[in-house]
Amino acid sequence: MVAAIGKGIGMKLLAPVQDLRGYPLIHAGIQVLCDVERNGMCLDVRYCQEQAALLDQRIVLLEQAMREDAVGVVWRKMHSTPNYGSGPQLAQVLFDGMNVPCLVYTESGKPSYSEAAFSHVDLPIVKLFKKLKELEKIKNTYLEGFMRETVGWTLRPSFNLHTTCTYRSSSDSPNFQNIPVRNPMIKKLLRSAIRARKGNRIVEVDYSGLEVNISACYHKDPVMIKYLTDPSSDMHKDMAAQLYCLPLEQVTKEIRTYAKGCFVFPAFYGSYWRSMAPDLWDARVCKAADGALVAVYLEQAGYGTLGDPKEATGYYGWVRSVDRDFWEKRFRVYGAWRKRIYEDYLEQGQIISHTGFTYGGYMDFRSVINYPVQGSAFHCLLWSLIHLNAEIKARGMRTLLIGQIHDSIVADVPGEEFEDYCALVHRICEVEIRKTWDWIIVPLKVEIEASGVNGSWYEKVGVE
Repeated sequence: MVAAIGKGIGMKLLAPVQDLRGYPLIHAGIQVLCDVERNGMCLDVRYCQEQAALLDQRIVLLEQAMREDAVGVVWRKMHSTPNYGSGPQLAQVLFDGMNVPCLVYTESGKPSYSEAAFSHVDLPIVKLFKKLKELEKIKNTYLEGFMRETVGWTLRPSFNLHTTCTYRSSSDSPNFQNIPVRNPMIKKLLRSAIRARKGNRIVEVDYSGLEVNISACYHKDPVMIKYLTDPSSDMHKDMAAQLYCLPLEQVTKEIRTYAKGCFVFPAFYGSYWRSMAPDLWDARVCKAADGALVAVYLEQAGYGTLGDPKEATGYYGWVRSVDRDFWEKRFRVYGAWRKRIYEDYLEQGQIISHTGFTYGGYMDFRSVINYPVQGSAFHCLLWSLIHLNAEIKARGMRTLLIGQIHDSIVADVPGEEFEDYCALVHRICEVEIRKTWDWIIVPLKVEIEASGVNGSWYEKVGVE
């Protein structure tokens, strides 16, 4: 990307950019995202109105329960017009009115009213408050945000390529890339509002493990490449066995998920063992394949307590040793690359990615190892989006690309074009991209999910 664009998103480049490969991609990307925005997605406005009304009723019931709670009595004494959705008021009631210890403070020394400030308070009213805030956000930020931006039953989120330091995209009005998915209830409620046009299907194409695959194109660690290319190997299962002192055959899907989400990916993104250990420790209540608790295996191995992070005792000490083994033995080449690219950045003041983008100015270690990978991974998605759109137009297809979320593309596909669209996706996203960018040294795979005809975004299921 040219220096002027880099400066436009708040980056200080220490030297002029000589590599202009990124500019054509961004130029074509802006054009395709204009098409995506113009296409828009169908929003079921009546559904949104009905759900907003139901949420209003639930919010009223929650406020009534808070009012009748013992803490609510203190609340009304301290505030003549209590606002049960106010974090500052709740903080004042708990920490001043009831002398509950405050463990989290703002920079100015005042009690914090963030979610973390209430995490240690085991009172019913705190749970009610958190639920109230959750429902208010669903209603005000999402449902009403959807309806506010909808014209003629069509929602057209904006997608930007000039606002992030990683050169990934962003979205606003509304933020299509930030619709919650971790909470099943919220996911169903919100994604059910976005529906296919009459006779069409919502189809989402997701690049599987895209950032991990692209990271391998940078560090070229042979062990990582084997994990990515050998279907019989399972990196997350291997790490779960090591982290929880389990025989490999005792690792369940749930335990594997803990290792994947609480260690492997955080480690790749630069997290430290001290911050990972408490989240990993939560898996001790999981059952191994033989029915025994993970806690039993850990205790047998000598890690029956979480321990002290400062002294690296107990399970903290074990995670530290696993982390050291992870970078110095298992992924030794990857670990050496992380050190080398950071040293190169310190010497040169910038990094140029495989897709021709310059990252410069002040960056810490985590930024240096992550930005080029995140940016290049998204650029694979953007390249695919550009070429998909071009082929759809060239063939005179009625399929419409309607959204993208960093590593996935959402389309509104006529039923009769579904098989052709899927074939087009596999060819462009898995084959053609590697012909164009020879630096991609590992296979890229896409997973396709689709709704039924006239279905919603929520109703999509996997497609073979």
